[in-house]
Amino acid sequence: MATLVSATLLIQAAQKLRRSHELLANCYYQDYIDLPIVETVRDGLAALDETPQNDNEWLCALVITLENRGFYQEARTALDEIEDVTHEEAQKEMEAIFRKKNPDLADDWVAIINKRKEEARARTAPSSGSPVTQTSQHRAS
Repeated sequence: MATLVSATLLIQAAQKLRRSHELLANCYYQDYIDLPIVETVRDGLAALDETPQNDNEWLCALVITLENRGFYQEARTALDEIEDVTHEEAQKEMEAIFRKKNPDLADDWVAIINKRKEEARARTAPSSGSPVTQTSQHRAS
């Protein structure tokens, strides 16, 4: 019974969240509210010298726009989120784009990738406790 009640409440919460997002989007499109970060990204992407040709270029353009317009934390958050969904080849392509357009972001990008690799290695590495050998097991008995 508790599971049914929990599921019902979760569904209702999701529906209310969806409605609130729709309301927010409609208010923005009707010019009732301003969202500076959205407008900054829109303007920054519209002002690009070259139109990005693939997803990786668009993602880099988005992050560089955030960085160049003063949304530093948002740019770093975007880097972190992008790393979650990109494969190694895309990461290398994006590093080259960042190196060309914004070397500071390239350094941050590489640091995020390396940190994630280290975290993955730490999760898959055996525990650092001393291994139990047959000799030490025999002495314990």
